Amino acid sequence: MNAQSGISNRIAAIVVGAMVSLGLTSAPALAAPILLTDSAGQLIGADGVLIDGSLFDVRFVDGTCVDLFGGCDEESDFAFGGNPSGAEAAANALLNLVFQDVAAGDFDSDPTLTNGCSFAQCSVFIPFAVDTAASLVIVSQAINAMFSNAVDASGPLSTFADTTPNTNTVFAVFQPSAPPAVIPLPGAAWLFLSAAFGLWGVRRRRLAQHA
Repeated sequence: MNAQSGISNRIAAIVVGAMVSLGLTSAPALAAPILLTDSAGQLIGADGVLIDGSLFDVRFVDGTCVDLFGGCDEESDFAFGGNPSGAEAAANALLNLVFQDVAAGDFDSDPTLTNGCSFAQCSVFIPFAVDTAASLVIVSQAINAMFSNAVDASGPLSTFADTTPNTNTVFAVFQPSAPPAVIPLPGAAWLFLSAAFGLWGVRRRRLAQHA
C-alpha cells in the first residue's frame, strides 16, 4: 500500500465513521411490534407487525365482516385479498410477534386478555377471499390457546357472521403501517461532511503533485 492510498483510506474511514455516528449509512433495525392495550389491559392490536417484508398495523375488533370490511363482498376489501399465503403469514405473525407474554400482559399464556375473547382459546379471523354466491368469506385463523397455539387451515365463514356474542372469536383488521417520518439531516452535519470531503480532495491533489 503506498502513502497516497493509505492516507486516502484513513480519511475515508473517518468520513464513514462520522456518517455512521450521524445515522446516515445504516437503516434502523426493525423493532418489535408496538402492542396496544385499552384502559382495562386488554390487547386491542399492534402497530408495526412485520409480515412478508412489510409492516402492518392490526386491530382486534368484534362485529360482522360486512361492517368491518366495507361490505365483505370482494377481495379488495381485505388487506390480504386473494392472497392465502399472505393471510397465513399474518396469522403466524400474530402468534409469533403479537401474542407474547410481556410486561403489559401475558397475552400468549392468557388468551382472555385479547379484546373480544374471554375464553381459554381465542380464534382470530383474517378474511382474504369471498364466495358471493354462497355468502361466504374465506378466512385464515390464528388460534391462541392457553395450552397450544396453531394456524388453522383456511375455512369458510358466513359474511354475516357476528363475533360480538362469541367469547372466543374476533376479527383482525389489518392495514399497511404509515411510512416513517423523514428526519431532515441537521445543517451542521452537512457542513461537517462537506468539509471532510473537501479536505480529502485537497489531500489527493497534493499527493498527486508530488508523485
